[in-house]
Amino acid sequence: MVCARHPPSVRSDAAAEADRTDHLLAFDGAVQHIRMLSDMLEHMRTTVILPDELYRQVKDRARADSATFTSFLETALRRELARRDRRSSDPVEVHLAPATGSGGVRPGVDITSNASLLDLMDEGLPIEKLR
Repeated sequence: MVCARHPPSVRSDAAAEADRTDHLLAFDGAVQHIRMLSDMLEHMRTTVILPDELYRQVKDRARADSATFTSFLETALRRELARRDRRSSDPVEVHLAPATGSGGVRPGVDITSNASLLDLMDEGLPIEKLR
């Protein structure tokens, strides 16, 4: 690269190397800027409101793990979502106590009707309790 202030014959190798370094640094800066813009397009920026004590705990733990607050929070959220997904997909075994007594459903009660069941549960309660 030719410098306008110095003809090629006068420029030193050190000056030429400094120009190349400047150009590489400028190029590297442009690449970093493009990467930052790309990251911004792939991520959502949002505000999270946390109690002060929780914020301090997360900040301290992130620092202890040599992580940023954002990366620590992202990892914690991903773990929690994965945990909930695993838990919700696991079959749950329910044990019902055997029915005791006699009778079954009271005559005239439709067990497929929410209103009928609610009326039965409210039966015998004073009007003040039903409000």
